[in-house]
Amino acid sequence: MERAHRRPDGTFEFGGDIYRLEDGQPDHFVVRRLKDAKKVGVLKLIDDRHHAQVEVEDETPEPGAARAIARLLDGGAGIVPLQ
Repeated sequence: MERAHRRPDGTFEFGGDIYRLEDGQPDHFVVRRLKDAKKVGVLKLIDDRHHAQVEVEDETPEPGAARAIARLLDGGAGIVPLQ
């Protein structure tokens, strides 16, 4: 299973392509491939007061990249430095 990687500029890399998240409806984010600006998925943020979860919506045309990014975002942020 191929994994997505977060890049320093806030974009994501998966399968040799670069993707970015764009605001959609409240708690929804569009996953867009940069090379052709194609919408490849929609992520939905679900917060049950204890844990925020990221899901891929059913109408996602190319679920592979969207699922990989969702898995990355759904994992913990780890140690975050204080600023």
